[in-house]
Amino acid sequence: MSRHPGMPTDEQQDSAAEAMYDEQLDTPKWLLVKRLKTSEECRQNLFDALTKVEQQRDRLRAALVLLVGVDSRAELEEMETTLRLAPAPAEDKAAAIDGIHALLSTLPDVASVVPPRGEEEKSS
Repeated sequence: MSRHPGMPTDEQQDSAAEAMYDEQLDTPKWLLVKRLKTSEECRQNLFDALTKVEQQRDRLRAALVLLVGVDSRAELEEMETTLRLAPAPAEDKAAAIDGIHALLSTLPDVASVVPPRGEEEKSS
């Protein structure tokens, strides 16, 4: 069987295959270390970004509480009902109700802090 003039010899093919195999063995170690460092940096960056977003959310929520004037679920729901029945421009009502919904959706989870009403009476 004759070889094409540009085709490598068997020894050249074997040598190239060994070089690729050696490179494949070395690359994962280097790549793994780089990926590990990158993933730690990404994790820290993500944590920093989430912390910043939480701080911004809390700040905006506090400002909205000052504008609306109430913060508890019961007061917000009562205010929404009152606004819906009040004679006012629809755009104004919609803006105020959107603010109330934003406050309701960002209420802290107090269920884990405050026991249900029945539980309070049992412990007393």
